Amino acid sequence: MSNRALLYVAGALALVSLGLPWGQTAPTPGTVMGGGSRISVNDDGTFDVLFTPTTYLPGLAGSTTVGAEHTMRVAGAAGALLVFLGERRRHRRLVVAGLLIAAVALPIGLTAGSASGRVAYGLAIGLAALSLLRRPNPPAAATSP
Repeated sequence: MSNRALLYVAGALALVSLGLPWGQTAPTPGTVMGGGSRISVNDDGTFDVLFTPTTYLPGLAGSTTVGAEHTMRVAGAAGALLVFLGERRRHRRLVVAGLLIAAVALPIGLTAGSASGRVAYGLAIGLAALSLLRRPNPPAAATSP
């Protein structure tokens, strides 16, 4: 597989990872509020009895965070933009900087829960780095005496 094809596959995996789950928030349990009664004496000597029933307040269900909603998308998008620009302009340092910035997004996304988005994004970073490592270094510029 050519270096450019590896870079395209890495870009596709990075895009797919934005639609996959990156994290999950834990559900919170519900609360039971106990009921009670209150007796009050009125001015005319009568009594009022107020009964409060026991109430259940449901908790919050857990939710899943996809990559497009995750905070890592900023570093991932900035890194991808630098890799794209570096590839178009043939600047190897720009591509390396983009890969490093994009790699920063992976630890940002390390949260509890399902990991399919993190795995896809990690594979994308790995393929892009492999593409960069397989590329031969440009020849050194000739210097005249």
